[in-house]
Amino acid sequence: MHQPQTDHLENVALGKESRQSSIRWNSSFNGPLQANDGNKNSISVGGGCSNTEFDTHNFWWAVDLEVEFIIEIVTIYGRTDCCTDRLRDFDILLYNPTDASWDGYDQGTSKLCYHQTGEAPTVLNVTCEDKNTRGRYVEIYMTKDNNVENHCVKLKFTEGKQVHTKEELRQILQPRLTGLQNEMKLDKKNISRWKRNYISVADKRESARYMGIVGVVVLGAIVGTVCCKSVKEKEKNRPPRVSYRGHKLLSVKAQTQLEVEFLRELQNDPDLELDFWKQPMRGDVHIHVEPKHEKKCMETLERAGFKYSVLQEDIQRGIDTEWQSISRHAGSRDYTQTYLDLNGIDDFLSTLEAEVPQRLERFNLGGTTAEGRQIWAVKVSTDLNGSGKKAVWIECGTHAREFITISTCLATANNLARLYGGSGVVAQKATAMLDLYDYYIVPVHNPDGYDYAFWVSRLWRKNRRRNNGICQGVDLNRNWNANFGGSGSSGQTCSDTYRGNSALSEPETAALDAAIQTTNNVAFISIHSYSQYILLPWGYQSSKPSDYNTLLRIARSAEAELESYYNTAYLVGTPPDILYVASGGAYDHMKLNNGIKYSFTYELRPGSGSSWGFELPENQIAPTIEETFASLWKFAEEIYADDNATGRK
Repeated sequence: MHQPQTDHLENVALGKESRQSSIRWNSSFNGPLQANDGNKNSISVGGGCSNTEFDTHNFWWAVDLEVEFIIEIVTIYGRTDCCTDRLRDFDILLYNPTDASWDGYDQGTSKLCYHQTGEAPTVLNVTCEDKNTRGRYVEIYMTKDNNVENHCVKLKFTEGKQVHTKEELRQILQPRLTGLQNEMKLDKKNISRWKRNYISVADKRESARYMGIVGVVVLGAIVGTVCCKSVKEKEKNRPPRVSYRGHKLLSVKAQTQLEVEFLRELQNDPDLELDFWKQPMRGDVHIHVEPKHEKKCMETLERAGFKYSVLQEDIQRGIDTEWQSISRHAGSRDYTQTYLDLNGIDDFLSTLEAEVPQRLERFNLGGTTAEGRQIWAVKVSTDLNGSGKKAVWIECGTHAREFITISTCLATANNLARLYGGSGVVAQKATAMLDLYDYYIVPVHNPDGYDYAFWVSRLWRKNRRRNNGICQGVDLNRNWNANFGGSGSSGQTCSDTYRGNSALSEPETAALDAAIQTTNNVAFISIHSYSQYILLPWGYQSSKPSDYNTLLRIARSAEAELESYYNTAYLVGTPPDILYVASGGAYDHMKLNNGIKYSFTYELRPGSGSSWGFELPENQIAPTIEETFASLWKFAEEIYADDNATGRK
């Protein structure tokens, strides 16, 4: 099977005419073309940068792309030898004149793509405010006098083969994006105040499986990706945070199957609006209860003879503690210390791709979510152009409130890409994994839901589809074609396990399913939280697949490796055996319909007896990552040995 097409479009800024406000050194070596000549060295001295003095002109650097494009993404990378503080307080503008000319520029007709206030980070993701913004000229305007000399500009272009010829792209994309005809330009008097940075103008027009990078110019410190205007509007107009003040988390013990069924009835009672953090099963069941339903819920449980305890008197306290940690680490991209929002995740992945482009590339799974977002994935390989190895897919962030899963996927991508070939225990495991397989990692499968959980309603689980009625969202892990509509899923739109109208009805599940069908797969691993389980097929029925014993042996080996780090014990088995029946799950679908033999699901920390629930503290992030990555290494080793055993292909 062929690999999914993730190659970028040509860098249309490459070698195009460019201007700048002044020349710091001689123009033959440090002229404006040095910013977009394809030389990726980002060191000023001897690196082929375009150098310019500060002056009082309006625009510091500009490029003419010759024809107009719809521009959505602008990416700027920082100079690496020094002076990262010099890129600050600037505008990125797009301009498409009726009469294209450097000298005929009318500043009043340019469109703002992005404004940066203060110092830009080393890698900045830039999102144009309007997804339909067109431009032939790309220009940077310094909005404050920074009194800095010797600005250095350099092109950083995205390598890769074209997905289509220009003519094919025009035919495919013009009906949707109003044309790929023209590129862009800037006029000499406008070229003044840019700072040295790599500006990458990326045009995110998508055919089935690609992202097109229009261009990248190194100017000092920025990387950008652009979403849709609708997303920007939603982010600017987010509703106020949902308060969980006074909400309780109960632990209810179900000892018989009859009691399990009773709890399921409570779960579906619309008058109680109970949120089951741990689904009805024999053993401890965790139930989130709102203050307005607390008395009735407890009376009902007591009348039915249930024993229960209060794990959290006030759920908001835990959320406040978590948010204090997030605020304390604001601006950090250290996924081992805090949870990142979507912008932080995008920054981190952009930086990672820029630093190890030979081993990692990002790509869009295809399509957009209900709120207009793209679903990003990364491919990590020893040869991105085709290693010939089988693929392991890892999916995280399906359920919005399971923040620790996203940190785990980010760490897995980072370890594989950055540590390959290095020394140390983690690097050795990463090298072994990547020598065996290519990895396709989806850090945030549900970006709409995650954004909503991060900024608005911390305990949100589903995506953000607008259903008929007042309740939003579909549970993506009930939307797969594995006994769709069966036990463990709900047909009620207000339920947290609402399965949707039909299998693969959601853009998130449909996109992942389509992408997976384009690769030669050996394993699929879905990462969730919480309760500390490694789950095997089948989740939707009590009978087991014919290769169950093999899967059980492999999973137990991975669990033993995980447990050896911090004595964190996981249970291993099928959901019907150790949890409950759940239909429509991802890993069942992958084994049933996509022929992926080695399909597993994690439920990460904390354990079932913990009061933390989904609010795993910051000091638990790093150990969770460490032990989980070690078990993923053991999975790879065991799967490879079994898959290549005598008599197998």
